[in-house]
Amino acid sequence: METSNFQRILNLFKKQSDNYLYVTIYNYLKSVDKLEYILIDKSKANSIYTVRNEINNTVNENLKIQGYDELLNNLNIFNSKKVIISNFDYDEKDFTIFINDTETQILGILWRDINN
Repeated sequence: METSNFQRILNLFKKQSDNYLYVTIYNYLKSVDKLEYILIDKSKANSIYTVRNEINNTVNENLKIQGYDELLNNLNIFNSKKVIISNFDYDEKDFTIFINDTETQILGILWRDINN
């Protein structure tokens, strides 16, 4: 799915201007015309990213994806049934952002540096 009306999501990242990752994502969102995403069940996202975290814990430190602890914690306490997930590369980083389906809360950010 995609949307060109993602002002609410943009504002979520703008509010966190003291966090480098949020500022970087905000700058990316300001530079694009649309945001591509998937909307999946929270239970499915929790299951998928729990397994991915286990795999992530077995890789070399410089290949690890950051942000699993916060994401999994937030998915466990999150009350809605659906999660918005979007992935993109920007500023030499790979980002996957997780937002609640009402676009009022950032649930987590997975990121890693892209090796050039």
